[in-house]
Amino acid sequence: MQIKDIEESNLSDKVYNTILDKKCVDIHDRVTPLDFWVCILAFTFDLNFDVSYKIVKENDYINVLVDRFEYKDMETKSRMENIRKIVNEFIDEKINN
Repeated sequence: MQIKDIEESNLSDKVYNTILDKKCVDIHDRVTPLDFWVCILAFTFDLNFDVSYKIVKENDYINVLVDRFEYKDMETKSRMENIRKIVNEFIDEKINN
């Protein structure tokens, strides 16, 4: 898979809705190249240790991963920004609890 494959890809509704529900993506639900990439971000919802959330936050991993590509489709770009917000808020909640 090449960078352009992800940048030109759309995010499937099923994968997007799974992330909106703050769940890990089922391997069988991944269809597009971007689905495979976003699956990595969704692993955040399955972390078990406070220190893991702190490491992700301190290293700004979510923003680094979302910013890695230039999404060509406007809806995809919007969805990725929403994913950034959801995952970062989830991490902040875990750290603050």
